[in-house]
Amino acid sequence: MDIINYNKQNGNWYRRNTRWIVLVMIAYVASATIFNYIRIRIMHFDGRVEQVSYSRQGHATVFINKEKYDLSCTFWSNSEKIAVGDKLIKISGNMHLKIIKPGRRDTIDFYSEK
Repeated sequence: MDIINYNKQNGNWYRRNTRWIVLVMIAYVASATIFNYIRIRIMHFDGRVEQVSYSRQGHATVFINKEKYDLSCTFWSNSEKIAVGDKLIKISGNMHLKIIKPGRRDTIDFYSEK
C-alpha cells in the first residue's frame, strides 16, 4: 500500500522538475558544442587526401597520411566536394580549411566563423 500511495503522491516528477530537466539539456548541448569546437580547433593536417567518405548529412571523413579526420564541423561549407588527390591544409589554432585541387592554381579557403 505504501508504494501505491507514494506513486500517487510523487507521480509525474518530470512536471515538477521541468526547470532542472531543461537546465541539464542546455548544459549537455553547450558542453557538446564546446567540446566539438575545441576538437576541431586543435586538429592539424597538411597532405593529400588518400580516401574520402561522406555521411548522409554531407559531412566528410578523410584519410591523410594514414590518419582519419572527421570534418563534421558546421563552420565549413560543403559547396566544393573533397576528392581523392586534393591537398588539404588545416593548421592547429585556427578554423581555416584550405583545399588545393590538382591541376588548378586557385586555393579554396573554407572559413565562415562569425
